[in-house]
Amino acid sequence: MALTLGAIAISCCICSPPAVAQPHTIVRPIEIPFASAEPIVLLRFHACGFLDRRATGLAVVDADDQPTPFEILKHNPAGETVLAVDARDMQLPLALHYGDKPLPRLTRREQVPISLVLRTFALPDRQQPPQPAAVRALLSSPRADGVMFVDRIFQGHNPFGPNEHYIAEFRGLLDSPDDQTLRMFTIASHQSRVSIDGHTALQSSETNITRDSERIAEEARPIKLPAGRHALRYQHFQATGRPVAVLGHINPSDAAVPLDTHQFVHHQEATLGPPVARHTSTPLAFDVQPVDHLSDDGRLFSRFALQPITSPPDGHFYRWQFSDGTQSGSPNPDPPHATEHVFISPPNKFATWRVTLELLDKHDRIVRQASTTIRPVLHASPHGISDTEKLKQFARVIGQADYTHARADLLITLYHLIKHTEQTDLIAPIAQLVYQDVRSRDPALAADMLYIVAEHLSEHDPQRALELFQQLAESRRDPWRAACAAAQMLDLMIFQLDQADRVNARIRDLVKNRSARAQTLLRVRLGDTHRVAGRIDRAAQAYESAHQDRKNAMPARQAEVLERAYRETALAYLQQQRHPALRDLLFQWEADFPTAKLGGELPLLLGRYFQAVGNHRRAVIEYESLLKVSPLHHARPEIAFRLAESLTTLNRHDDTERWYRTILLDYPNSTFAEKAADVVGIPESW
Repeated sequence: MALTLGAIAISCCICSPPAVAQPHTIVRPIEIPFASAEPIVLLRFHACGFLDRRATGLAVVDADDQPTPFEILKHNPAGETVLAVDARDMQLPLALHYGDKPLPRLTRREQVPISLVLRTFALPDRQQPPQPAAVRALLSSPRADGVMFVDRIFQGHNPFGPNEHYIAEFRGLLDSPDDQTLRMFTIASHQSRVSIDGHTALQSSETNITRDSERIAEEARPIKLPAGRHALRYQHFQATGRPVAVLGHINPSDAAVPLDTHQFVHHQEATLGPPVARHTSTPLAFDVQPVDHLSDDGRLFSRFALQPITSPPDGHFYRWQFSDGTQSGSPNPDPPHATEHVFISPPNKFATWRVTLELLDKHDRIVRQASTTIRPVLHASPHGISDTEKLKQFARVIGQADYTHARADLLITLYHLIKHTEQTDLIAPIAQLVYQDVRSRDPALAADMLYIVAEHLSEHDPQRALELFQQLAESRRDPWRAACAAAQMLDLMIFQLDQADRVNARIRDLVKNRSARAQTLLRVRLGDTHRVAGRIDRAAQAYESAHQDRKNAMPARQAEVLERAYRETALAYLQQQRHPALRDLLFQWEADFPTAKLGGELPLLLGRYFQAVGNHRRAVIEYESLLKVSPLHHARPEIAFRLAESLTTLNRHDDTERWYRTILLDYPNSTFAEKAADVVGIPESW
């Protein structure tokens, strides 16, 4: 929860053109969290070109328009600026001024006792070690790669860049409740220096990594800390290898442990509210917020939220452009004008990206634009693709972008990431874009993409899907996948294109030169044509005929175990929403047990699959035929309930209510009766 602080008037503006005038200075209220124990805060923002290299147009003022002390911890005119703001003796609320006009009267820069922050600085010349004068100059500059709060000094990576050739500086306040002496130590992969209240307390000129508690205890130094707060600085130089930086003490049990979180003072981050304006001018700038990270195959996928600080003027709209060749997919997202985007860092590299917000008029002409550079921040180890919910969130964000002009290698990388979701509706749009680029250089990958695209088109463009499946069915690169494509093609003819009368002839053509198992999978479709038409006896004969080709394929006991395994695996895939894997499993089940389509679990799970992927028309066919073929099915209440769900989606409300009431009256003790009652209510006769 945040406390919104007050408003300061905006200064003069340039009027070119009048409808979208650009102000010299943007003024934004600072929002300080209610939980903040004292008004010393960290404030980060992207100036989007409004500030020069020296940030002369930067100021923080209080409610009386008095300059508030602040320190620039990081400033990149083309990227992020981070401030430490000290409002302890100031009149709240506060406001931030930033722009291209110097503000000497309002500027009050001084060192702020912010705690506990980490800054890192890259060493491009790779000095080993850097000279003390160069270190002092670097640490006193705002050229940090990044700034973040940390709980304690216990670091094993560089969150803002490569894990070598950098300097890390921790700044904060030690909180000593009473007079005490701490036996303190530092563990560092290379040089380190610790100062307390401006005096060097610990120093190491070489690597001193050890897990030997006795040795650490021997090297620990007693440091007297009177009651109160003490300014702390920990500087660590990292050359090569794995970085380690730890500040600890020997506890009363003689164990070497890092200083605990409660031994430091912890300030909080503030945020910025929308600009305050007295005029019709619209400042073109935006806020950037890192959301999350994923890691896959050595690549880092970074998700950012982007939000313009104001709405566009009437008759204008915003468009986002990204340096990876993509742009925002919709001019009117929700919330208005905001977007999220996923950037990719190649293996073993720490990339930066350019984001541009364009203001366009009603003729799609660019009126103005604002840009900034962003970079990933790794607060902790990124999630892996096994975190399915995170993965789906990333996939949905990726699906919102326009990749028309993106590079093929980017699309292939995104395709491999999204494919882990096993959500065809998320995978297919990327596959459609990149298919032509990979067709000649990676035929196997192209076939994989084409199959997913065909599945995606099956519901809304079955004729085009049939053409794609036919192309895949003719391939001999992956015989089983080709057989599945042929089965998909026949299914479209039977269930969606009203071409069931042509299926028998197509089967005779398609079974040529295929394995016995693949032939059985295709011959099962002849039984489907009779089943859908209500010719149950002929369907049974067709399934039995297909089964004759497979009956000697395995012993009865093995067949029983295999069918049970198919059922349990299918239920697991349904729960995990692994739809492509589920479809392939159901094809295998049909090929090994053709007569299972007359009843039992296979038809029910087929219906559930089509229901899960949104093909409710096919789901209704599966459920209705199952109820007709097997009127005493042990799962009849479930089948009826799921049938009613799909009928509702198809707006067949009279049939829906009939099936719900059938469940209530015929199966009142079923768990599905309770669910049906929640939908239609309890009938008087129940």
